Amino acid sequence: MQYFAAEFYEAKEAVVVAEMQILKRLGFNVRVQLPYGTMVNYLQVLGLANNDKVPQTSWDYLNDAYAPVLCLLA
Repeated sequence: MQYFAAEFYEAKEAVVVAEMQILKRLGFNVRVQLPYGTMVNYLQVLGLANNDKVPQTSWDYLNDAYAPVLCLLA
């Protein structure tokens, strides 16, 4: 697809329209609360914040679970 071709501009316009429709349906509420702070709080309350393996394992699981979300936030 050529950059200055009409096909490029039509596809670009279609993407912009689709994005606006998604934002409109979400009510422009696109804030995402990530769970890392909550994880740290739970680890502290449970007395596991200074443990050698639990915090790192918890962090790894959250990173794996939220990888698709994080790439959308960038």
